Parts: sequence; structure tokens; C-alpha cells
Amino acid sequence: MAGPDGRKYIVGFIELDAENRATFMEMAKGYVAACRAEDDCLFFNLVPDHERADRVILVECFPSEEAHQRHLKTEHFTTIAPQMFALCRSAHFENVIAQSVGVDDPVFNAG
Repeated sequence: MAGPDGRKYIVGFIELDAENRATFMEMAKGYVAACRAEDDCLFFNLVPDHERADRVILVECFPSEEAHQRHLKTEHFTTIAPQMFALCRSAHFENVIAQSVGVDDPVFNAG
């Protein structure tokens, strides 16, 4: 369900130097779990880019801008995220506000 202004999706591209990647990914385990446990979090994924070893992709979704703003005030965001981002070479985030979200149920035919 989307909020009055629409669902908020955040897509991030995080670049890491090789010496920081393992530490970042280890820290990410607890951070991702905490984010997923938030009542307003619809989904939260932080995964390695299989085409670029120096990049991690973040995809998260909240039902509204207000819900995302609450996320930005959580303890894990204000304490763990800055430590993680200190390990990054660069990061780029894109925000998408979706007024209408529909389900696409593809049919998989094995035969």
C-alpha cells in the first residue's frame, strides 16, 4: 500500500575499494536486518554487483516519504550507516516516488 504521496523506492550504487569491501559487507548484515525489522520497511536489499567487484547495490522501499523519514531517524541509520559509508569511495542514490504500484504476475511455463 502506498502512502498519500506514493511509495518511495531508493536505489543506491555504492563503490568500495577492495580493502574495505569485506568490512562493509560484514557491517551490512546487522544493518540490513535492522532495516528490514522496521514496521514501515517494505523491502531492503544490499547486494554485491556481479558485474563490478567494487560496487554494491542498495534497493529499499517505504510506503511513503514520511515512513522513509522515520527510517532516517532510527538508531541503526544514525550510528551504523555513517560507519559503513565512511568505508565507501563514492555513493549515488536515486529516489523514485510511485503513485501507482501494480503486481506483475508472470506465467512461467516449464513445458
